[in-house]
Amino acid sequence: MTKLLLTLLFGIIGFTTSFASFPVTENTNTTEAITWEQSDPEPLSNGEKVLWFFGGLLLTWIGVIIAIITQVSSKKKGQIKYSLFGFGLFLLFIFAMIYLLSGGSFELGDIFIFA
Repeated sequence: MTKLLLTLLFGIIGFTTSFASFPVTENTNTTEAITWEQSDPEPLSNGEKVLWFFGGLLLTWIGVIIAIITQVSSKKKGQIKYSLFGFGLFLLFIFAMIYLLSGGSFELGDIFIFA
């Protein structure tokens, strides 16, 4: 009678027992060492430095985005830096042209609304 009562109770309420089909042992004496071998990134050659500089200069912000993508996916270091140097020179050139075309009387009020 108690087996039938417990079977009905567990069947209706949803209590089930589970059995492991593999031996469960606790082993605390194992140690696992995970090492990452990370080599130093390769430096850029002089030709690559010039290429990324002109990429930032001529392609502007698109060249900087391309440099970010390629530096993340390659093992070389410095593409973003030289692309930003080129982009900075581009911005400097644009501001110099605005200054020269305005006749030398360039004020911040001409660019910024709240200045």
